[in-house]
Amino acid sequence: MPSRYTEPIYNGQDITFEQFANSCLRNFGIYLRWEGKQNVGDFEIPDKIEPSDFHKKRYDELNAEYIEFIRHPKSKEQLEKEYIEYVKEVNAQNEEFAKMKNDLRARYESMLEKVRKWVVPSATYQGVKDFMESQLLESIEVDCNIHVTKIIPKDKWIANQQNRPDFVKNMNDHLEQYHQAVASAAESTQWLKTFTESIRKVK
Repeated sequence: MPSRYTEPIYNGQDITFEQFANSCLRNFGIYLRWEGKQNVGDFEIPDKIEPSDFHKKRYDELNAEYIEFIRHPKSKEQLEKEYIEYVKEVNAQNEEFAKMKNDLRARYESMLEKVRKWVVPSATYQGVKDFMESQLLESIEVDCNIHVTKIIPKDKWIANQQNRPDFVKNMNDHLEQYHQAVASAAESTQWLKTFTESIRKVK
């Protein structure tokens, strides 16, 4: 039975070694760098790998926000009002999360109660009952923990909003990842070039 790569040969399609080698390259991770992004045929590979621009765009967005933040700083009075809303939001989220987890625990425990009430017809069914119980107990342990988001003290929260150290950190992180993407794309482009030059030597 032919594979997706040998199927053209199986069907009698006249393909060259270069085309076959290029098609087999789809099996390697580097192919994911261009699949669906460029109009590349089954027997072709691109001349160049372009870096993802996701981190560059995100950096530009954050930079624009940071410039706006510097130009129009919020007053302390405005930040104090926002802090009140922040506290309300965190408390509401904590309550919603706790309710969701408690409801989930109730559903698990309701089923667990039924499992424990089940009287197995014979000892050969005990393993099934034990497994059912273990699955519910494991899920209760893993899924029902309630995480409470702590409220940041007012002075610290306002200071963070006035300085926004997260802006600079996030900007630097995205810029660094973009530079890594550029370097990786250049390395992959050279790898493809060497690959193409090598397979074209086979006649």
